[in-house]
Amino acid sequence: MAVTLLMAGLFSCASGQQEREFSHSLVRQIDRDTAVTTDKRIDGAMTYLFNFRIKGNPDCIKVGIQAVYNTDTLPTKKLPAKVYFIVEKTTDISRFKLEQKELFTLLGQNFTTQWDQQPSIIICDSDNDPLLSLNPGDRYRIRYSALSDKAFSFTVTVRSDSEIMEGP
Repeated sequence: MAVTLLMAGLFSCASGQQEREFSHSLVRQIDRDTAVTTDKRIDGAMTYLFNFRIKGNPDCIKVGIQAVYNTDTLPTKKLPAKVYFIVEKTTDISRFKLEQKELFTLLGQNFTTQWDQQPSIIICDSDNDPLLSLNPGDRYRIRYSALSDKAFSFTVTVRSDSEIMEGP
């Protein structure tokens, strides 16, 4: 696979190496009621959208999302929930005069076909495929879901060795 996708900690723990550190991070707290929704679904569940750009040319980025919800019991408690997400690169193809103006290329996801999930993933640059490369100014989107209609509060974290900016 052209893009190296590592489940966070998988190789760092197995090989005795320390987990990679990044010099920049963007952390956003997003409540379900204020999150941007998308018409694309993950396993039929509502998905939410987070867009970002990278200012420089990083070797890798790390993306993670956490979710919590309040219980319906008294006293209320905040409980964690699994979040499933997909990271895509957005490519402008409007110059080709097609009906579709953008192409979304899957860079990584934090779950398997059996719904095994990891809280974060690392996506590395590809020199062999321009659609999978991490370039300055490119637009990226994260589609995420907790596969439930509970009132979640999500924490989205993007880490990189280059500055990260929120928005399309």
